[in-house]
Amino acid sequence: MSLHAEILLRALVKPRDRDMIVGDLIEEYRETVIPEMGALRARLWFCGQVLSFLRWDGLTCLRAAILPDCFFWAAVAGVAEYTLLFALPQKTGASLGALLVWLAATLLAAGAASGIRTAADAWLICRATVLWSALFGVVIFLTVRATAFTPVPLIIAFLVIVPLAGFQSARNSGVLRTGSAVGLAIGTLAFLLGTLLAAKLHLPHLPRSPLPPAVAVILGTVGAIFGKRFV
Repeated sequence: MSLHAEILLRALVKPRDRDMIVGDLIEEYRETVIPEMGALRARLWFCGQVLSFLRWDGLTCLRAAILPDCFFWAAVAGVAEYTLLFALPQKTGASLGALLVWLAATLLAAGAASGIRTAADAWLICRATVLWSALFGVVIFLTVRATAFTPVPLIIAFLVIVPLAGFQSARNSGVLRTGSAVGLAIGTLAFLLGTLLAAKLHLPHLPRSPLPPAVAVILGTVGAIFGKRFV
C-alpha cells in the first residue's frame, strides 16, 4: 500500500469518520484484498478506493487539510477586495460606490430568484409588480405631460414606490425575498421605460443609467425588512 495514498485518503475523509473509514479500508486491504489479488492489483484496488472519495465533500476536506478555513477565507476576502477596489474600477471606469451597489444588488437578486419556488410566489410578485408599476406609470405620465420637464418627481416617486412595494410584498408573503424580487422587477421596468421615453420623446434630462434595477433591489429589500416585521 502506498503511504501517499493513505495520506490522501485521510485528507479526503471528514475528521469524525477518518479513523473508522481508513482503519476498515486498510484492514480489508491487508486481510482480504492482498491474499486474493496479489500485491500489485491490491495497490491498484486501494488507489481506486481512495479516488472514490474525490467528491465535493471530500475535496472540501482536502482543501481544509491543505489550507485551513481561516487562511482560505482570508485569501478569498483579499482577492475580493483587490477586485472590487482596484481591478474592476480600473477595467470598467466605474466608481467604487456604483460597484458596491451592483455587488449588493447581485447578491440580493440571486437570493430573490431562489425564493420563487411555487406558482403562488410568482403570482404574488407579478401582482405587486403590476400594481406598483401602474402607480409609477401615472407619475411618469403626469411628469412627461408637464410644461417644464424635470426628472425630480420621477426620482422621488421611485424612491417611495419601490420600498412600499417591497413592504407590501413581504407583509403579504412573510418572505423577505419577495420584496427583493418585486423591487428588481419594478426597477427593470423603470429602466426600460425611461430609456424608451428618453429616445422617443427626446428628453435629455431623463436618467438613462442602468443603476435603477440595482438600486430598486436594495430599496425593495429595505422595505421588505420592515414589512416582514408586521406579519
